Amino acid sequence: MRIVFGTRKSPLALHQTKLVCDRLAELFTEDEIEIISFSTQGDRQLDQTLPEIGGKGVFTKELEDAILSGKIDVAVHSLKDLPTQHQAELAVIPVLPREDSRDVLVAKNGWRFAELPTGAVVGTSSPRRQSQCRALRSDLKLLSIRGNIHTRISKVMDGPFDAIVLAAAGIIRANLADHISDWFTYEQMLPAPGQGCLAATVNLNNLPMIERLNQISDEITTMCVNAERMVLQLLQGGCSSPIGVLAECIDPNMQSFKITGRVLSVDGQVSITESAHGPDPLDLARHCAARLVRSGANTLISPSSTIDLERNDSQSSARPDNRSENN
Repeated sequence: MRIVFGTRKSPLALHQTKLVCDRLAELFTEDEIEIISFSTQGDRQLDQTLPEIGGKGVFTKELEDAILSGKIDVAVHSLKDLPTQHQAELAVIPVLPREDSRDVLVAKNGWRFAELPTGAVVGTSSPRRQSQCRALRSDLKLLSIRGNIHTRISKVMDGPFDAIVLAAAGIIRANLADHISDWFTYEQMLPAPGQGCLAATVNLNNLPMIERLNQISDEITTMCVNAERMVLQLLQGGCSSPIGVLAECIDPNMQSFKITGRVLSVDGQVSITESAHGPDPLDLARHCAARLVRSGANTLISPSSTIDLERNDSQSSARPDNRSENN
């Protein structure tokens, strides 16, 4: 079988695509695999923030169109960069085991986060990271930064930024972990839904390709990231919403999971965190989202929001951890 993969042109995107291709090649030695690279709108417009140019979809539309036109068979993405809503003709399949889902700091002089000078300039384009950084240290100057991972690191080493915040998974996959100066705990900074996981998009009608991708999926990873993305979807949050979610399997027999969600105000002064644990990750996602809404999270996402998830929590088999907090 001949398989054509599509990917963005960045070194990290190409590397992640090759990870998936190499795994498939191990299992299906008879397949012929080709990789085609694309320049997406998000890659071309680096002078604006993601919400200004259309959100996360600016990294995916060209690749999705190429799948539907038959130019390529599969596209590989970082799952955290995929919108929860996608074209109905496509399937999104998490692939490979999840890499470390934490966020990390790359800073001048090897500074840890607590050691950054007062007023230090910290780069991140993620509202989630910006809000959680402000909640931890209101004295920092948070500025948007775009570009591939090598470009952003260079802006710390030789440029105007004192530090940047990145996903650990990307910097590990790019073999740049030596630049990490500090690791954020989940209590300090909850990751984006799907962070650390790769996903493949494929035409729903391409059953042979879907079968191959399912064989390189990791069951626990898939269950956890699907639950995380459900929370984001239920909260009607997008790339401009300061929302973190993490689902974890806490039992080696996969009989118990824990999910934690956090919604913050843009200035980081208000932080609402809710957790629940139980046997069904998707059930937990519904209950976690409902508890966040009950605690007022919807007003932080959108002042006019009318999200009503209370009925999802009325007959819950999930147990709350009672960690709602306002800081």
